[in-house]
Amino acid sequence: PNLPVRIIFAFREDHLAKLSPFFQYCPELLDQGQRLLPPDVSEIPEIIRAPFASPELRAHFLRQKDKAGSELSAELAKQIALELSASGEVNLTELQIVCLRLWQSPTPQKLLAELNVEGLVQDYGEEVVNGFPVGLRQPALALLSRMITKSDTRNVIEEQDLFTSAAKKEKFHPDLLKQALDRLVKSQLVRRETRRRIYFYELTSEYLVRWIKRRRDERKATASQYQVQRVFQNLDRKS
Repeated sequence: PNLPVRIIFAFREDHLAKLSPFFQYCPELLDQGQRLLPPDVSEIPEIIRAPFASPELRAHFLRQKDKAGSELSAELAKQIALELSASGEVNLTELQIVCLRLWQSPTPQKLLAELNVEGLVQDYGEEVVNGFPVGLRQPALALLSRMITKSDTRNVIEEQDLFTSAAKKEKFHPDLLKQALDRLVKSQLVRRETRRRIYFYELTSEYLVRWIKRRRDERKATASQYQVQRVFQNLDRKS
């Protein structure tokens, strides 16, 4: 108490949601916060180029743990900014995913030309889900499919509704759904937000919608094919 010290904690909104139980005991802390708005779209190139702007950062980002990283040029930064600014606002999760994947590529300019921003985000989503334990992949896709509307837009859904729908219609055990959802949030494919002590979820990027719709259609086609096979098997037994 005698030291002139003040502590400032900074959280992304989806991480802040995890502290809801804590705020029940210290509700006054919510009145001591400041919500920071996203940066302007005009600042995207500067954000992208920041890791290469100073010698110290440049040395760090061009060689990380004995693996060379690629520099994102000013020209490349402008191309990324042009695609990401189409919505008129900055989605920092999209920006982080795109820049990371390009930085990891030995030919970032070529990769962006091949996949564009949407493809990079979708490629990341595919990699994340395929990296889950086998038993969690289908539950994860079931949860993701409920985060898009019939008109193919992002859907904000309450946690209990999300679990109930997936468990009832696709017969997944609640524990599997919970594990899959936690992994989706940690991977940044899904954002968790608390409203009046209730968790709500939505996709972090609109670019994921088409990929999820495609994976959902594939799952439906596989299920239909399985049903047809069962019918023929039953007919064979009867004959």
